Amino acid sequence: MSFNYTTLKNCKKYLKVRCIDPTCRWMVRAYAIGESGWFHVHKYVGEHTCGVDHVTGNHKNVTVEVIASLILNFFIDNKGPSPKEIERIIYRELHCSLNLGSINSLMVDKESGRFIYYFMVFRASIRGYALMRKVIAVDDTHLSGKYKGMLLSAVTQDMQNHIYPLVYCVVDEDNDASWGVFFEKLKAFVVDEPELCVISDRHVIIANGLARHYPLTYHDVCMRHFGENFQTNHHYSDSLYLYYYAAKTYTLEEF
Repeated sequence: MSFNYTTLKNCKKYLKVRCIDPTCRWMVRAYAIGESGWFHVHKYVGEHTCGVDHVTGNHKNVTVEVIASLILNFFIDNKGPSPKEIERIIYRELHCSLNLGSINSLMVDKESGRFIYYFMVFRASIRGYALMRKVIAVDDTHLSGKYKGMLLSAVTQDMQNHIYPLVYCVVDEDNDASWGVFFEKLKAFVVDEPELCVISDRHVIIANGLARHYPLTYHDVCMRHFGENFQTNHHYSDSLYLYYYAAKTYTLEEF
């Protein structure tokens, strides 16, 4: 949560939370799901109608909207403060530090001075990963800007099948070295264990990186990527539904 809040009622069966500003509409109302320890959100009003004045040092998270509303006052002739200056302003005005516990790594080419790898994961993603399923999907995409390069990423899912972003890594090329750096940095908080499953398009360079850095982890193929390859290489569009029907069975007998 981005603002201070007040817990109006909190017990094993019912939870009601609202913003500390009595004029603000932000609130959450939830009910317990049996004895599971989980709550079902019955009502959620996600928009704050209060201002920056209610963000204090007692609450250590601020949203981009709060930061933007504060930083606007420091623009002069359409030129804003640098990232380091923004950090100092946020700490001075709101007594908050930005993204403590996040992980980022920058690797630079010694000859040209240009970066070749940049790995980033936010603290919120690190904390949330402990509550996610032990299934991670990794993929890459081409960057279309003038600097080109690739964006490697990893996501997982919560217990209600919502996609949860984990890490991002900008690299120069889609090769063994890039994926090696990606998986090496990922191990900072995603432990190699037999209970973990990594899903990809089964590209050989991803398999090579997993073999080096995640030898205990189970590696499986993405159903959608496999289906696209099946259709492109074998031209069995009319039979594709049979593949998906088989892929979505969860027992050997049903398969």
